[in-house]
Amino acid sequence: MKTAQRAVALKPQSARAHQALLFTYFARGAFADAFAEGDTALSLNPLDPTVRGIYGVILVATGQLDRGEAFLKEIWAGPNLKPAWLSSHLFLVSYLKGDLITASHYANLDISNTAPLGMVARVLIAAKTGDRDREGQMIEQLVTVYPVFREDPRRALERAIPSAEILDRLTHDLAAVGLGLESSSVRQ
Repeated sequence: MKTAQRAVALKPQSARAHQALLFTYFARGAFADAFAEGDTALSLNPLDPTVRGIYGVILVATGQLDRGEAFLKEIWAGPNLKPAWLSSHLFLVSYLKGDLITASHYANLDISNTAPLGMVARVLIAAKTGDRDREGQMIEQLVTVYPVFREDPRRALERAIPSAEILDRLTHDLAAVGLGLESSSVRQ
């Protein structure tokens, strides 16, 4: 926190300094302060794709799906490389809105074997499309890399996704495929 605050104090006109403070506030759960820093960073450099991307991810993770999606889609449409976190969060928006075709598209673009949200995306899409073989493979891959998902997916996701509503939905859907503490009650 002190480093990010110092960066802003040294360069108050730097969008990246405010981005650092945005991320720091988000990590500490101070969302109103994070949003204020995100707005400041955008006002200082509205075309910086990194600022728009980080802010978009934070907006999605806190449940502001439409605004976050708008930022992420602007980056997606641009000429920049498409990092895995971008497709993972666009998957999340589409999935939460019930657009499984688009969610599946984004889930299959993220082929990382280490990004937890991308791995969760592939598990959920395989489950929703009825591909039991792929579902089993993706679950095994996920719990091998992140054993916590076997018993407590919520704990595994809550640092990156603080929205209780989103966590409830993902935890419920993961329990339906056998992951997490509530899986026995969901399957009954």
